[in-house]
Amino acid sequence: MPGTIETELRQAIETVRYNSEPERNIDMILYLYGFGCSPWPTLEEAAWEFNLGTRERARQIKQKFVNLHRSSPMPALQTVIDVLSERKYWLQSDLANCLRELELAEHRISISGLLNLARRLRNLESTDETIETKRRLEQPILREWLFEDTSTASCAICRKEYNVSSLVTAHKKKRSDCSFTERTEPYIVVPLCRFGCDFLYETRYVIVEEGTVRRGTPLQHQVAENGYLEQVVGNKVDNEWLVGPKFDSWN
Repeated sequence: MPGTIETELRQAIETVRYNSEPERNIDMILYLYGFGCSPWPTLEEAAWEFNLGTRERARQIKQKFVNLHRSSPMPALQTVIDVLSERKYWLQSDLANCLRELELAEHRISISGLLNLARRLRNLESTDETIETKRRLEQPILREWLFEDTSTASCAICRKEYNVSSLVTAHKKKRSDCSFTERTEPYIVVPLCRFGCDFLYETRYVIVEEGTVRRGTPLQHQVAENGYLEQVVGNKVDNEWLVGPKFDSWN
């Protein structure tokens, strides 16, 4: 039985020859792949957390590790990949329990971090799996991130509070246009209600510009829809949903 994925990853990073502060670099790479307090950190967050100055410096440190170990034997990582492939999707809590039972993890691990680590070192390029239709492996992860430990939440556009079953995990930009990293970036999604806002945003009848809900594609002779639009246009989107990728103005 291999050791934990964190121990294996730390030992691999320790073989990289960095010119300065190797311990800091080890901690930063572990942090980037979900072994820390932030489950989905960006390069910008890592640069700030470890006082690296710039996003580019964080990227260089990570890339040096990836280049050295892209094909290195990592039995714990391979076992984790095998575990991930056993289901069409995983909830974060279920995966954490499974990995602990297999003695592959001592602490909570980010599924997103594991997917990114596997992609970098084992060339796993997709989060889609085709059976009869494509299943979105990352969607349950992002939904759990949005609504973990809560039964109600507010729609990002109308700002009304709903039961989470009445909210969808909506992408700020078309999912088909998202890169792998964007698909597993938590701030790519926002909660939108099923009672109008999800439809209006997806069809571009409303857009978000500079944090404000605005009219998008004109609606003609639709009295009810126009009445709903009047209620939401001008709303300010909470700052928590303005973090990360911007709201897209797709055509």
